Amino acid sequence: SHIAQIFGPSRELDVYESRSRYFRYWKSKQHTAPFPFQEPTTLLRMRFSQFLAHAKGSGEAKLKKRSEQTSDTTGNKLYYLQESLSGHAELASEFAGWDWPWLLNLVKKFEWGIPDRNILLVGMQGATTPAHYDEQENMFCQMRGRKEIFMWPPSDHRKLYAFPVNHACDRQAMVNPDCPDLKRFPNYRYARPHYATLQAGDLLYLPVGWWHHLRNLDPLSVSITFWCKQQKVSLESLQLPLKQRQLLTVRRNLEEMTMRMFGQDVLFKLAKAVRNSPEKEAKAQGKVGQAREFMAKCLSNFMPKEEAERYVLHMLQGRYLGDAALWVQSENTTDDLM
Repeated sequence: SHIAQIFGPSRELDVYESRSRYFRYWKSKQHTAPFPFQEPTTLLRMRFSQFLAHAKGSGEAKLKKRSEQTSDTTGNKLYYLQESLSGHAELASEFAGWDWPWLLNLVKKFEWGIPDRNILLVGMQGATTPAHYDEQENMFCQMRGRKEIFMWPPSDHRKLYAFPVNHACDRQAMVNPDCPDLKRFPNYRYARPHYATLQAGDLLYLPVGWWHHLRNLDPLSVSITFWCKQQKVSLESLQLPLKQRQLLTVRRNLEEMTMRMFGQDVLFKLAKAVRNSPEKEAKAQGKVGQAREFMAKCLSNFMPKEEAERYVLHMLQGRYLGDAALWVQSENTTDDLM
């Protein structure tokens, strides 16, 4: 294939292995939440030819398992190649043939940063990237096969229940849109996603802060991302009320700063105080009370004081409960993918 040719026979690439259809992004080094984290996928290094063999073998094993109705789980895995294209000198001639002027004109028009990251995505049929949002502008190119995508605006943040900021799965939804637990995540019933099926040759703009949930509909679906840093906005130039995507950034940065100042468990304690007694929470003492006051004071720069106090509680609702480990990986296996 063309991909095999441009990387050559010996170059090893990043490939993730999963026992379910879900390939959740994780970063163990950033996990400072007060409970353990288990990586939901395994990162492997292999040549492209090896990846193809794994993908083919896994697909054939599932077909055989279904036809024979056996309980064998040896082929019950999916593989997803996710390789950064930075630092690949062998891609120089490939890059030279891309229409960079078209992309750079967009960058200039919208005052984004120069495209500084590309990811090549090659995944098996059914492989799913759970709902998440990015902090960069993304021009998402579908190169081969079909991929379905669900998208939610930044205003749906409270409905998607982001993992705690100090969790390894930060910026991702705890709720699974494929089978939402509405008892645990009741606000999700009010979410209204946009939907599209991307065909080979399609390009989709994924703005900063827009949640997206993607699934490969065909075997060996191929996509390439073009990530650009978002437009810089100085504090002096901010206009009130803030846009939803700006509030998303403020919210995440404020949570992160609060835990650095008052402890990595302080928002979990504050959320517990709110659940146990909203009246007592308002008079919380010690670090918990100080953290709440600090957050409300910071937010009051962008909204009325009473609204800022309510907003603090909305930020924590359903997120800092200590049960995040239950939602890292779905219980759905790959058995229902084919």
